[in-house]
Order: sequence, then structure tokens, then C-alpha cells
Amino acid sequence: MKALLTRLAVQNEIGLAIGEREIAVSQVAATPLGRVEVVQDRAAFEPGGLAEALEKLLAKHFTRRDLERARVSVGLPALRVFFSTRPIQERNLQASPEILLHEVLQSPTLIVDDMVVDLIKSKVGFRPLASIVSCHKKYLSGVLAALQSCGIVPTRAEPSPCALLREAVRRYHPPRNSRGFLRVFLGRGQGLAVLMAAPDMPLMWRPFDLPGEGEAEAVLATVASMRILGSYCGLDSEVDAVLIHGRADLGGLADELGANPGLQGLQILHHGGPGMDAADVATGLARGLRSGSEAFNLIRSFGGRTSFRDLFPWGQAAFQVAVLLAATSWLNVQLRAHRAEAEAVRAEDAKYPWAAKSSAEKLLGEKKMLEEKAAAIRAFVETRIPWTSYTHDLSDRLPADLTLVLFQGYQELELIGGRSNGKPKRSLTLRLNAPIPRTGAMPQEIDAFLQILRDDPLLKRDFPKIELGDLRWRQNGVNPATADFSVACHPLESGASKPKP
Repeated sequence: MKALLTRLAVQNEIGLAIGEREIAVSQVAATPLGRVEVVQDRAAFEPGGLAEALEKLLAKHFTRRDLERARVSVGLPALRVFFSTRPIQERNLQASPEILLHEVLQSPTLIVDDMVVDLIKSKVGFRPLASIVSCHKKYLSGVLAALQSCGIVPTRAEPSPCALLREAVRRYHPPRNSRGFLRVFLGRGQGLAVLMAAPDMPLMWRPFDLPGEGEAEAVLATVASMRILGSYCGLDSEVDAVLIHGRADLGGLADELGANPGLQGLQILHHGGPGMDAADVATGLARGLRSGSEAFNLIRSFGGRTSFRDLFPWGQAAFQVAVLLAATSWLNVQLRAHRAEAEAVRAEDAKYPWAAKSSAEKLLGEKKMLEEKAAAIRAFVETRIPWTSYTHDLSDRLPADLTLVLFQGYQELELIGGRSNGKPKRSLTLRLNAPIPRTGAMPQEIDAFLQILRDDPLLKRDFPKIELGDLRWRQNGVNPATADFSVACHPLESGASKPKP
């Protein structure tokens, strides 16, 4: 599985942690599934045997071609490196790293030319700081010679605590709103305390011995001294948390330190890793830097290997290519849809070849005329009264004793364009006759029919105002006498309410 991931890797990173008596190697492959550690190993060596031990260790896992293609980062032991952070004045913002190192050490016996120096400038709040790291050229040249004998030209050489700190930051974040805290790394017989001013900004570190029976006392003494020295490194706030990493066997160490009166008020957390171990340092080196972060590089002045492949932002390029492909695919789908619509429109236009012979002005005139006709028809249909509905409705509601003589409906057409002076007039007139009884009384069917009309939903909608017109007595020869009457139906006048029944 590891061999397959190595073949699928877009980029291989190798980390070499060099200690005083031990070296460790780690390889992290950047695969489509993410970063995966595929190699981790270590080996001990005697003084003067670094090159031989390094060659044996690397030959177990890599070929010369693998080492030439991979990016190799080297970690130097903390005891071989000087590190300090100091506030700098505005006049020294452009000073060289050698000048700042000389001002920090203030030693007349130190020859700065014998040192390799690297510098990172930063800010804590509004205070400019300079983080300086240096080591002897003689020691670094010996390490580079041992690497060169194995065919390695490293891309970066930094202090081992930086790689260890980077691995701890990746796994565990400090408490929220913490402005100053300590990370303490524990190992077998030794430890390392790092003073932090930001989630990933070290101000100072100090190695310390870790005896077998007095771990708590050693950590307590180191934490106390680091809290005192914080102000000299530019930390303008108190240390409010301690994060302990490594030595999972010391599970009660956090509680023991928390019970000490000198650490009252500090938040103390204990995490299983990474510890003060060469393997964890190598893993931190192999995982590389986060995007946009800075790191020390003591071989910067040596002209270490910096190829185009190392400088090119592969991650950003891959992301932008993916976005470009997705946008191109979406645009291609939209283009196909528009082309299909255009083809359908052209096919529809082909059915009317005569339209191609007419001018655009003529077609627009015809279109305007048709729109006016359609508007007139629409207005007529929406406002006209369906008289056939009334004839059917009244024939169903007409009593058997009444005879409908006249059905007269009137509706004034609504003018298009708003030229009418008011609402169009409309009315419905009915003329009926009813037989008069022998008693000569007025027929009751008239009142009953008026009530039927007032309850008719169709009339309520269009002609809710119903009135009885003229009423006449008619006698014609031998025929029985009849009562002729008319009913006038009108719509409500604007602003008037419907009459109550």
C-alpha cells in the first residue's frame, strides 16, 4: 500500500532529524487522498560516523533517483543552534542578521563571520520583533558534506524545535484568547520548553534535563524561569497556559502541576504527542510548511537547491485549474443549450419564407396591429356579458304560471384606449304576463318571481339592482284577464352598496 501511495504521489517530502547520537528519517507523500507518511525509521551513530550511518539508513528506503527528485529538509539539534527573539528599534528594521546577532549576543570574543545566521521579522501587536537563529559554519558544513556524500542537496535546514513545534501546532491548538503560553515537549531524559506569543510564533526555547523520578520538579522549574524571561523577548502579556506534549505515561503530570501554588491560574493541558523525539521531528520536517508561513533556513546563504519545481505553487495551480475546468464545463453546457434553442428558432423561421422578404419596419407595424386587435378581443371577452347563460338560467327559474314575453339585454361596448367618459352602460329588461285570479286580486306569482330573481347568483353578480316596472291589467275578449309587468335589472352604481334582501 505504501509503495502504491508513493507512486501516486504528486510530491515527496523527506525529513531528516539529526541529533547528537541519532538520526531519524520520515517521508510524506502528497497523494490524491492527502498527505500520508510512508516511511519512518531511525539509526544511532557514533561521533564522526554521521555520513556512514546516514548512507545506510537512506539506502534501506530510497534510491539515488528518489533522493534527487524529493525535497529534503534537515533539522539541526537545539544544542547546536542559538535562537532568540528581541524587540527591535525602528532604526534597526533594515539591519542585517549579522548586526542584529552581534547586538543580541554582545560578546567581544564571538566572531560573527564564523556563524551562519537567518532572520525572521514579525510583530506582536504593534511591536516589531526579530527572531534570530544561528549555528557554527564548521558544524553545518560537516552536516552538508555528509548529505552530499549520499547525493542529497537539501532545500532547507532549520532547528529541530521549529519542526517539532510545527507538528504540535498542526495537531493541537492553544486555548482560545490566549496571548502568551508555553509548549513543553517531553522525551526520555530530556525536554524542551518553547515560549509562544501566537499560535505558531516561538519567542524562545530552552532544553532541560528530565530525570527519571523528578519530572514534575524539572518542568515546574523550567516553566517558572520561562515566565520570567518572557518580557525580554517582547512578550507584553502574562503566560496563561501550559501545553505539555509527549510522555503519555506521565498522565497525572498536569494535575500535579496544577496543584502547585506557583502555577495557580494557569490552564495546563497534557497531550500524547508529539514528544521530544527524533521521529516526531522528522515527521514535522517532512510535512513541510503551511501555505503562506515562514521558516528559518540556515543554508539560504549556501545557495541550496531551489528549483522551479520547488518554487512553483502546485497547490494553487491545481485549484485554479480545477476551477477553470468546472467553469468551462458549465459554460459548454450553457452554450449547447443556447445553440439548440437557436436551431429551433431557425427551423421555425424556415416555415415562413415570406417573412424574409418583408422589411423589419413592415413586420413591426403588423405586429403592433395584431397586438391591438388581440387587446381589443381580450377586453371584449373579459367584459362582455354571456346572455345565453341568462336565457338558460331564467328558463329554469321561470314559474309555470308566468309567461316570458320579452328578454332584452343591453351592453355598451368598452372603448379601447381609455377614450370613454365613464363605465359602459348595461341593463336587462324582462316583460312577463301572469293570469289574474277570478277574485281580481293581484297575482302572487309576481312577488314570488321578483324574489327568485333577487336570489339568483348570476343576477347578483352582474345586475344586483332589480326593480318592478309598469304593471298593467289586460282583458282581451273571451280570454281570461292577465297582468302584464316588466322587470328592470341594473348594475350597482359606483360607490353604492348592494341592497339588502
